[in-house]
Amino acid sequence: MVVIAIDYGEKKIGLAVGNTETMTSSPISIIKKAKTGFNWDELKEKIMEWEPNRIIIGKPLNMDGTRSDFMEKVERFAKKLRSSNRY
Repeated sequence: MVVIAIDYGEKKIGLAVGNTETMTSSPISIIKKAKTGFNWDELKEKIMEWEPNRIIIGKPLNMDGTRSDFMEKVERFAKKLRSSNRY
């Protein structure tokens, strides 16, 4: 199974691809956010290129495992990604 992992940040979004059969993963891209917002087309291109079976997004937790203040932004990003790509 091909998996794309997303590390959502304030200024950059990191993407990696993994394969559950070969147990390998590699970074594939860093998408920088512009002042006008996030470039959804660039992310969609990467998703279409790799055709993942699943997309996972990192959860920003505090050291004690509780939700960080940034979690709400990540959840909004995930919701928008789900609605725009049906993932």
